[in-house]
Parts: sequence; structure tokens; C-alpha cells
Amino acid sequence: MRLPRADRLFPHDMRLGWRATSLLAALALLIFLPGFTSLPPIDRDEARFAQATRQMLETGDYIDIRFQNAARYKKPIGIYWLQAVAVKAWQSVTGTAATDVIWPYRLPSLVAAIASATLTGALGALLFGARAGFAAGLLLALSLIMNFEARAATTDAALLASVLTAQYVLATAYCRAEGAARLDGRLALIGWGAVGIGILIKGPIILLVLGGTVAALAWIDPDRRWLKSLHPRTGALLSAAIVLPWLMLIIWKSKGAFVQDSVGQDLLGKVLDGETTGRVPPGFHTLMLWVGFWPGSLLLLSALPWIWAHRRDKAVQFCLAWTLPTWIAFEIPMTKLPHYVLPAYPALAMLGASWLIKGAPAETRWSWDRLIAGIWALVSGALSLTVLVLPLYFERRLLAIPALLSMIAMLSLGAAYLLVAGRSSLASLALGLSGVAFISAATLTLADMPFLFPSRQITSAIRPLQGCPRTELVSAGFEEPSLVFLAGTQIRFLDGATAASTAAASRCTLAIVESAQEETFLARARELGRTPRRLALAKGLNHANSKRCTLTLYAIP
Repeated sequence: MRLPRADRLFPHDMRLGWRATSLLAALALLIFLPGFTSLPPIDRDEARFAQATRQMLETGDYIDIRFQNAARYKKPIGIYWLQAVAVKAWQSVTGTAATDVIWPYRLPSLVAAIASATLTGALGALLFGARAGFAAGLLLALSLIMNFEARAATTDAALLASVLTAQYVLATAYCRAEGAARLDGRLALIGWGAVGIGILIKGPIILLVLGGTVAALAWIDPDRRWLKSLHPRTGALLSAAIVLPWLMLIIWKSKGAFVQDSVGQDLLGKVLDGETTGRVPPGFHTLMLWVGFWPGSLLLLSALPWIWAHRRDKAVQFCLAWTLPTWIAFEIPMTKLPHYVLPAYPALAMLGASWLIKGAPAETRWSWDRLIAGIWALVSGALSLTVLVLPLYFERRLLAIPALLSMIAMLSLGAAYLLVAGRSSLASLALGLSGVAFISAATLTLADMPFLFPSRQITSAIRPLQGCPRTELVSAGFEEPSLVFLAGTQIRFLDGATAASTAAASRCTLAIVESAQEETFLARARELGRTPRRLALAKGLNHANSKRCTLTLYAIP
């Protein structure tokens, strides 16, 4: 992307200077900020991670991982520690002891997402040049999956930052293989430290990505002496020193349950059983690339002929060695979610950006470009219309500002035309503007749709009961993790009859009753000779089954 005073912004050919790095980080922050603080806890993963961290802060136990009274051993400890540090820092700055505000738990993801954009820029500069690296960092920051993960208190943004750090070291060693300069041992240890942190965040996923890259590069290039410059023995010891202390403690504390749950149920369950999404056939991630990598999918898919023509270039080979094994590894398991392939996105961004800077429009294929631009324009139109239709469909209202931003995002259709017409500079500008507009429209729309967040609706209606030192809560028929985070760790999930008996036994107890349990709840209250008093009503979407639900807040005086 050509910017004013490009000679100052990119003074080095193969290195991203401090000006370009600072500008890239600032642009990434501006892209990720809309909706960051206003989006409520998102079911189901974000609320589970945040609640488990909250319980660490409440109990002071930073080794075990629990969600209410149940063990949560699907992921290692790393993200919980990062979130706990972020919340503690927020509490220190604000002077509050509150732990039920969601956005401080998202801070590690935000910082990691910004770091991922800048690391992609640095790695792209190393492989393809400073301008291509800068454009690659922006493409990653604009991609829809990256934007979701930057705003979610989950593992994936932090994992990506770890992967990129290690891949930067790997790429440096690989690019210096033919020269006299050897890889600095300290840089190699930084890479191995990132491997250890990545394992603490999401287990063996970082090893899968790095291992696949190394194996593919070793297959492409039989000269493997560059691997020795990575100090594998010392580095493996460093990674082990980061991971093993907590791993040994949790195995001892859980009596082996952590290994059984994280490996036996979570990892193998996703590979063999499709436990999260059902059995999804191979090809899902490839199909979802149109949306998940939008708007950069236009550049990447248009670049495929150029990538094939330059497949023997060292930089292109590194990106292909990074992408293809990772992609195949995530297409094989039965469970597939769009964000699983995020670790491959930086390599895709570098390839698309390099084509934009170096190859377009000199090496265009008119029939191919028109096909890609046509499909991409349809996807872009569908995304913009979705943002417009969602509030109309669910809440019978139109959100003015998001609607205006959605219309601005339709500039993306013009970007496709400009790219086919050979106006790559104007196309890249239109892509950036439409991407920012759409992301802002989508996040503002979601944050302003109460229907999508019934937990927030019902808990915002809860008021302290007069004369009660603390209001107790029970819930019948609605068990979303966001309700635990917003209502408090001590909320109990019961059937309708038991919830009525519990609320009748204490005037300090309120009951949240889903419509399917309401008849049972009211019948039991009548048996006890009591008349429940309705305090609030909330209608929304139950994310557990993707069905509409109605929640009623009751007191039994």
C-alpha cells in the first residue's frame, strides 16, 4: 500500500522500521477498539474462560482451573494467568474490586492481536519487503476472524502472537541459511520461549504449526544445516522449564484428571468425534476462507496464479510450508470451527500483500480475476446485508449508524472492480475503508442487540432485596456461562420445582425461570401456598441450542 512520504515510512527494504511499526500498531488498535468494551460476555467459550479466571481471583488458587464447582481442564493455565494479571492491573488503576466487568479479561487478546499484526508486518518485511510486510499486517488486522478473537477473552489471539514470534525466529534462520551470518542465540531462545508460552496457552497446537513448517521446509530443501542454528537442545529445555512446573502441579492436584480431560476428551474428542460442531467434512475451512479472511480473501485468491508461478521463491516457499500442513491438519479433525485455522492467516496475509505490491496488475489472469472478484463481491454484499437485517429480523428495528457503516462497506464491491481493472492502489484503499466500516458496523450492531444477550437483559433487572445482606439466585432451564459471570459464581442451576422450593424457603432468593420450566415452577409454588411475583421478563437467544428463549425473574414473598 502506497502511503505519503513512503521513503520515511519505509527507510529499509527488508525491515519494518519503528515508524511503520508504530503506525501499524496504532491502526490495528483503531480497528479492534469498536465494541471492545460494549460487547457483553459472549457465550459460550468467552464466558467460561472469564468465569474460571474470576474464580481464581476470588479464591486465590492460580494452579487449579474451575468453573463453579466443576473442574475445567480442557485448556492449560496460560490464558487464565494473563487474564488475571490484566484484571488485577485494571483493579489497581481504577481502585475497584469488581470482577464482573468483561472487557478487562479481553485485554490480553487485544494486546496479542496488536502484537500479531505488527509481528506479521515484521515477518512480511523480512520475507517480501517492508511495504509488503506493512500491507500484510493490515490485512491480518482487518480479517474478520482476527477481529473476533481480538475482542474475545479466549486463547486464540494469544496463541497467534506466540506462533508468530516463533515463526519469525524460524524464518530468520531459514533466510540466513545461504549467508555467512548465523542466527543470534538470544533470538533463538526468544523463539523457544514463545513455544513454551504457546504450549501453556493452548497445548500442542503451536507444535503442530511449527512442526509442520519445519517438516515441509526440510522436504523442500535437503540442506538442513540451518536447523542447528536454532539451538534445539537448549531451546527444548527452555520450553520444558516454562511448561513443566505448572503441568506437574496440576497433574498432582487433579490426580491425573487434567491429562485425561485435556488430551483424552478435548483434543481426541475434537479429532475423532466432532464433539463441538458435529461431524464436519473436509473443505469447511477452505470454504469459510471467503468470510473468515475477508476482505483479504479477494487479494489472496486473486494471487493464487502468482503464488504458483513463484512457488520456488524462498519467501513464498516459507509461507506455503507454513500454511499447507497447518491447513490440512485442521481440515482432517471432525470438529471444525472457523477460528481454528487462524495460525495460518499471517502467511496468507503475506502472500496476498506481496502479490498486491509486487505482482498486481502485471501478472493478472483476467478470467480468474473476474471469477474471484464476482464471488467475493457476492460474499461482501451478503455480509453487509446481514448486518442490516439482523436487528430488523430479531428486534424489528433499524440501527442507523451501523446501517450507514454497512452501506459504506459496500465500497468493497467497487474494490473488486478496481482490482480487476488494474487499479491496485485505489482497490487497496477501498478494501481498507470498507473493512473498517464493516467491522465497526458489525460490532456496534451486536453490542446494541439485547436479543442476543438474554443473560445481560435479565441480570440488569436484578436489584438487592430490601433487608437482605445478599441476594441469592437460582436458575431453572437456562444455564449459559454468561449468566454465571454476570450473576455471580454462587448462582445455582435447578429444575423448576426445586427452584420454587428454594425461592419459597428464603425471601432473599430470586429465581430466573426459562419458559419450558415455568409451569413446573408455578405449580410447585401453588403447592406451597405461595404466589410468585414477576419482577422482569427477557426474551432472547439461547446459544446452547440456538433457539429463542423467554426468561422471567421471580420472587416468592
